Amino acid sequence: MRTVVPIALAALIAGSPAKAAEPETFMIDTATDLARLCAIAPDHPNYMPAIHFCHGYLIGMHHFQAALAAELAEPFYCAETAQPQPTRNTAAADFSAWVAANPKAAEMEALDALITWAIAAYPCS
Repeated sequence: MRTVVPIALAALIAGSPAKAAEPETFMIDTATDLARLCAIAPDHPNYMPAIHFCHGYLIGMHHFQAALAAELAEPFYCAETAQPQPTRNTAAADFSAWVAANPKAAEMEALDALITWAIAAYPCS
């Protein structure tokens, strides 16, 4: 396993954006890794697996946050109160745009960046 991660990371760094969307490279470490999958063009041959992976990651983080909020009695972010309600596609596009606009966020761990973005995008106050 230790050799697979560096090889996959090298493929992501060296490859073109199209290569970054190959199913065998769906290794998510940084915000950039996740943003690439979330921003994939609908006409890309790997659009379906990439966008479904992205949506699964977003929903997984949302469920994680909901479970923690139930324990802590306080959510990190409040997407449920946002108007209009964000869709998976909107959240994916907004997160990808945020990563592109925030170079410091690009190399954050994907989950940390996603939570940081969600707190800024959907504040509870």
